[in-house]
Order: sequence, then C-alpha cells, then structure tokens
Amino acid sequence: MPSKIWRLDPLEAYERPYEYAVQDQFQREATKLLPELYPLLNNKNNEYRVDDQSASKACWLLAMEALDCLRESLAALEQKRHRVFSALLRTTHEVLDLATYFHAQGETENGAKQLKKWYRDEFIEHKVYRNWIEVRDGPTARKRETDKYRSLSRFTHRSYRTLLHGYSVGVGDRLVHDATAELYGESAGSRTMLVLPHTMALYFSALAQSILRFVTDVGDLALATPEALNRAMQDSLEPESEPWRFTTPQEIYERHLESLESQLEAEDDPATTVDE
Repeated sequence: MPSKIWRLDPLEAYERPYEYAVQDQFQREATKLLPELYPLLNNKNNEYRVDDQSASKACWLLAMEALDCLRESLAALEQKRHRVFSALLRTTHEVLDLATYFHAQGETENGAKQLKKWYRDEFIEHKVYRNWIEVRDGPTARKRETDKYRSLSRFTHRSYRTLLHGYSVGVGDRLVHDATAELYGESAGSRTMLVLPHTMALYFSALAQSILRFVTDVGDLALATPEALNRAMQDSLEPESEPWRFTTPQEIYERHLESLESQLEAEDDPATTVDE
C-alpha cells in the first residue's frame, strides 16, 4: 500500500504533524511519480505548431503548466519553502479547471469564443468555468467549485490565517517567524528550523490531493491513456505503507465516547446488575 498521505484530508493531516515517516514515504513516491508523468505528456502524440489555436493544444499547454507547478511545489516543500507551495496551489487548480472547460466546450459557440480570447492573450475569468459547471451539473456543483476557489484564493491573496502558517507562538504569546533562528547564527537549517510541522503536514496532504487530481484530469483530457497513467502510479508507489505512530486528539476523543457508551450500556443491561 502507498503512503497514507495520498488518501488523507488536509485538515486531518494537520492533526498528524509528527508522522515524519509517512511524509517521507509520500515524498519518495511523488518524487518518482512526477517525472514519470512528464514523458506521457511531452511526446510525439502531443506536438503542436506555434500557429495552432486548437482546444487540444490549449489543454496540453495548461496540463504541462500544472505539471510544472506540481514539480516545483514538491521541490519547495522538500526544502520547507511552504510559501512557494501555497503561492502555486491555486494556479495548479486554475489551469486544470480551464483545461477541463476547453476540452468540454472548445467546439461550442461560447467555448470557441473563450478559446479565441485566450489565444489573444486575454484573461479568462474563473467564473466562466463555474458558470459552465452550473449548466452541466447544477447550482450545488457550482457552489462547491465557488467554495473551493475561495479557499484556494486565501493562499494566493495571503489571508491572515495563511500568514500564520509561517509563525509559532513564543513567550508572552509573541509571534515568532519561522526563520527567526538565523538571527542567532547562520547555519544550514537556520531558515527552516522553526517551520511548524503542522504546516508541512497540511501542505503535503494538499499537494497529494493536487497530484491525484492532475492524474485524473490528464486521463479525462485524453492527453495520456488510463493504462499508462495507472502504470506510472503503480511503478511509483511502494508496496508497504508506513504506519501511523501517533494518535490524534480526535481519535482520543472518539475512543473516550465509545468507552462511555459501553459503560452506559453495561449499566442498563439487567444481566450485569448484581442483586443486593
């Protein structure tokens, strides 16, 4: 089985900050997988001329950009440069959203209009994608995409909580920047020594979700065959999963509730009642 990070929700990952072995396994697998995906896209089946203004070329260019973002994101996280990763996160999903739109709508009247604008180097607003999602899947799906876009925008526009990912709390509740150690002497790890493990755990999980989405979308965009994508995944994943080594607060709470319920059931069971 592969690293547990691949199927871990980012918020749950935040509750597992010290699972370094699990994170290291994910890094090894992602480091092997992303280069395996590159030749699947950059080959003779995906060759385009400069003057080509087709939807398929647009999808290929956008997918290549997403892959570059993912590779640079992994390199940044390996060096604990989490700010670089958070800046790339929305870009990765935006270009995949636009590729999905062009693939589905590039031959329609409105889609062709947007494609021509894109080739004229005009900006295509994300709401174009969300409006199409609403027509295709309904208002609930549009709301889901809107919520996702707003969440990703917090990283791009550096919301207050996003900025706090780069700080810990010191004496007297004072904010301590995660590169503060360099004030006390330059060393190899002085700029990353105080990076919060919670931040890294959260971002590794977000990267895993982004990679999985990319693999799925590349198949949907017909840029690589499902067989080739599955083979790349299987060749990159390790046979044994690193186990969890710590219990989360949520798990402790749930076990406590289960224990209380068992006690209450035992008290209500006549078979366990002792006659005085």
